[in-house]
Order: sequence, then structure tokens, then C-alpha cells
Amino acid sequence: MHALSEILDSEFKSQIKNLESENAEIEVYDGENKIIRVIIKANDTSVELEDKIFPFESSTFIETPFVLQYKDVFEIEDTYHIEDLLAKLSNSAIYNEKEESFISNIIKGKFYFNEKEEVFEFKKRINEKWVTLNLQNVASGIKNFGLLQLLEKSGEFDKNNLLVIDEPEVHLHPDWQVEYAKVLISLIKRGVRILITSHSPYLIEALNKYSEKEELGSKTNFYLAEKQQNGKTIILDKTEEKDIIFERLSKPFERLIFE
Repeated sequence: MHALSEILDSEFKSQIKNLESENAEIEVYDGENKIIRVIIKANDTSVELEDKIFPFESSTFIETPFVLQYKDVFEIEDTYHIEDLLAKLSNSAIYNEKEESFISNIIKGKFYFNEKEEVFEFKKRINEKWVTLNLQNVASGIKNFGLLQLLEKSGEFDKNNLLVIDEPEVHLHPDWQVEYAKVLISLIKRGVRILITSHSPYLIEALNKYSEKEELGSKTNFYLAEKQQNGKTIILDKTEEKDIIFERLSKPFERLIFE
């Protein structure tokens, strides 16, 4: 319980509570069965768990590709998921350079951790030679793929790991979003569990299309967050009603046309 409180404080800096209510409450259901309940008060956190609540060896949260470029800055923040991610990315240093990641073919290069300088770098083949680039000179979209490549090198995708990715489309051109979806589907085929949040119709449709193409439709679910009048948010399974999700995402474009 103390460990959970420390993690929540690290992640939210004591601001996890809904500003519209005294207490914060998180409930997770499997069908109609409640499997977790977390209640957070001003200085107290209570948790109710069922057996086997978290069937993973570990979890990895990706929030921004800039963690690669500004490693030193993010380390100072003392945020749990950043420290955890950087530790896993740095483990890629044991990777055998003779091996090739399938992601290398997409980004035409490979990321690695320079242990001596304690920085991440990108190697790109130019005119039959490998050139090392400072990450300041590497596109944000490529860094997004680099995070997955480094996690693959570190062996995280060979574990029973839950990968959580927050809005990767923020730094991806629509074409790259489609390629990114292909990579995610490839990882799912290998057994990686992925939870992704997105507001991009390109990315969501690509995940939908390629999951069906690879016969992973039964393993792919789509959810929609609905904010209630009381300030609470309910996340609803819309796998069988995906049109509702695309309708919501199309509203801003409709306003531009018809208003």
C-alpha cells in the first residue's frame, strides 16, 4: 500500500483527485465483475484487489519520444514511469549489433544507448556507411519508432509485459501513423499486450484494418471515454460500435465545413 502511494505521488504530484469531488475513485471491471477499486483521499489511499489482478510481469508506459533526446532532463523529474522506461531503454546496450530489428527497415536505421556518454543515439546508413546522428537532428516521428526498437532490443517484448502508449499520433504524420499501427499489430502477433490512447482516426482505423487483416480482431478492443455530469469518466467498450468512435472524431472537421 505504501509503495502504491509513493508511485501515485510520483506520477501525479499529489494532484490525482478529481477537482470536482473530495475523493478520487478508480474502478476496473472485467465484464460485470469488479477486479480493482482504488479510493484516494487527501492523505490516504485504500485499494481493494481481487486475486490475480495484474497478470503481467511488468508494465511500460510511453508518454513522449522526447525522453530519448532529453534523458538528463527527464531523470531530474523523478517520475516513476519515466525512470522505469529509461532503465529498460538503457538495457538495450547489451544488444548484438549484428542483429537487425524489423523496425530498422521502416526508419532506415537503428537506435542504441551509448553507455560511455550515457546518451541515446541514432545510426543511419548513408551511401553504404553508418552515420551517427545526434537525436536533436532526428525527427520526432522516428524517435517514436525508436522507443519501440530499443524496448525490443532490451528484451521487453519477450516478457509478459503490458505496453501502454499515450497518443503517439501527436508526433506522427498520417502516413507514419499507418506504419506505426503495422508495427503495433506485429508486436501483438508476437504476444505483446498493448493499451493505447488516441484521438486520431488514421491510427484507429489502421489498427482496426490491420488487426482484421492479421486475424487479430478477436484480440483487439476499442473503447470510448465518456465524461459524466458528476465529473466522473466511464470507459465503455465500443468494439461492436466503432462507428460511434469515428463519428465523434469527425465532428471537428464537420464544424470547419458547415459552421
